[in-house]
Amino acid sequence: MLNVRIKRLKISTSLLVLIFLIILGLIVRLSIAGISAGPDVYQFWGFAKTFHETTLRFYDYALTPQIYWTYPWPYPYPPLWILLLETVYLATKASGPTVEAWIIGVKLYIILADLICGIFIYLQLKGKGEFRGILGFLTWFFNPAVIYQSAIFGQFDSLAVLFLLASVYLLKKKRHFLGSIMAGLAISTKQHTLFPLFIVYSSFFKNVERKELFKAILGFISSFSVINLPFFMSSPLNYLRATWLVRFNPYYHLPLCYSFEGIFTVLTYLHESLGLDTINIFGLSFRLIDVYRLSLPLLAIMTAIIGFIAFKKGYSLEKSALIGSLAFLTMAYAVNYQYLVLYIPFIIIIGLSRKNPIKKLFSVLIALFPAFWLWIFDVSFWFRSFEPKSKGVIEILKLMGLTNFLRADWIYVLFNIALFLMEVLTLLLLLLTDFWDSD
Repeated sequence: MLNVRIKRLKISTSLLVLIFLIILGLIVRLSIAGISAGPDVYQFWGFAKTFHETTLRFYDYALTPQIYWTYPWPYPYPPLWILLLETVYLATKASGPTVEAWIIGVKLYIILADLICGIFIYLQLKGKGEFRGILGFLTWFFNPAVIYQSAIFGQFDSLAVLFLLASVYLLKKKRHFLGSIMAGLAISTKQHTLFPLFIVYSSFFKNVERKELFKAILGFISSFSVINLPFFMSSPLNYLRATWLVRFNPYYHLPLCYSFEGIFTVLTYLHESLGLDTINIFGLSFRLIDVYRLSLPLLAIMTAIIGFIAFKKGYSLEKSALIGSLAFLTMAYAVNYQYLVLYIPFIIIIGLSRKNPIKKLFSVLIALFPAFWLWIFDVSFWFRSFEPKSKGVIEILKLMGLTNFLRADWIYVLFNIALFLMEVLTLLLLLLTDFWDSD
């Protein structure tokens, strides 16, 4: 009887710790959400206004800058995000992109996605021990990179990660229909989730029964069609151009502090520092433009090969998602900082599932690695880029060392090379060894 009471006390204590961390993490995010924003948040208002006026014919206008857009950037995403932006537009009735209610409303979806991702990580790990579940939640929800991209910069990659993570979780629980609905929502949020999902389903198909396979296919088609088909039927060619047939023109990804794509960052640096034409080098028959143009086909080929290996070996679904995420990040051209959150939940789940403390520590460091970039960048820029709102927060950021924008490009290139090598090493360990498969 006493043992049962002690066990209940332990469970309630861990739950109280989790609730405390949730509240603390939300306070941190919400306290900075309304006084900071990256340029995408302002651009989202223009997209929302366009959708509000054009509804299902939105993609006829999504590639052409409208007069009330903050920037001339097109809308390159599938439709789910614009549908969510419409709800914020209706709820806030914001008259412009800098209205605080608009900024907070946009970020609420992303912050909520952060929270639910953390809960999924906790649920995946708590079976190995309550402490592991709490540590996993802490490593995600208080990861500076995750906080930055959701509560400060305001990009919605956490939402795509949420659907991807939910898909993996539900497929593991043999909820194949619901898991595949989540997969359809993931791809309807951001296209690059296609790569980890391809590897996930390659492993999933290894042992699934035909009846369950049918449920999975039906679930995916259902959610993907509900979100995408109305837009495709209204503007078929422009929908495809904006989302799936994006023209792949090589360009120098500048400034280099925002470039996270390995070899392509180095090529851009050579152009900037030495004046080399690394897109069309001296007009020679061998042109490095072909390296750029080949990156997408090579990524597709690499993903197909890894998918075949995954089918043969039957990887765990978390491992499959991690492999697919890293394959995308190491081979894709024009990788933005927010893309890096894609792999973080899966390295946390895989690493903290192991008993070996070295493997746990290694995994946590990999999960935290993107955050180191914040200490060589001026995070305060997004608190003052449009209109200064809180000098106090900027002073706090300065005390934390988060205002160190470095004008020397080579420092960012070195960070990028280290990040790239970390991604490649992790990918090779996953593919060629059983490092994360045993204790």
